[in-house]
Amino acid sequence: MTNPLRARALVVVLALSLAAMARADSADPEGSDVLGKRLPDWGDLRFVDAPVHRKPADFKGKVLVIRFWTDQCPFCRASAPVLTGWGDKYRDKGLVVIDIYHPKPPHAVTDDEVRAYAKRIGLRGLLAVDERWSALEKLWLRGQDRAYTSATLLVDREGVVRAVHRGGYLSQDGSDDDRQQAQAFERSLRTLMENDRL
Repeated sequence: MTNPLRARALVVVLALSLAAMARADSADPEGSDVLGKRLPDWGDLRFVDAPVHRKPADFKGKVLVIRFWTDQCPFCRASAPVLTGWGDKYRDKGLVVIDIYHPKPPHAVTDDEVRAYAKRIGLRGLLAVDERWSALEKLWLRGQDRAYTSATLLVDREGVVRAVHRGGYLSQDGSDDDRQQAQAFERSLRTLMENDRL
């Protein structure tokens, strides 16, 4: 017969080990200032489909993958199948993929234009528009000179950022570093979806 106290202790140790492993995998030095912090309000972000205005709190209880993208970005095009695949795989477990379009340079765009751009590169997540880059600034740039604007954030059910992909290829394309960063992000997502927390 198994000792219940010993079995419980083993489960706790295993859970803590998985959490530590997931956190270590997602640690990208460029995004470390965002990790572990509550997702800030994204301000005047406009969603393409109703309701047009939503706040991060409207997604409480959901896991979010937030990807900033542009229509001429080869990294965004290469990352689209991965994002779509995650949405398909984990939607029933509470994942919402939010694809935030930020035009380069910042300018006004119509919802129909954004839908067409997303369709052309293969994005099928919840579409939002950040014409003035205000959400990009609040969630990712934060006054810093980042290498990419096409960053991806993983946000847990409580609204805390649990993983960051600094931009570039979120796929098996690109350099060894790109692949390692994409794999680390995916491990964090998988751990969060399968264990309900990091």
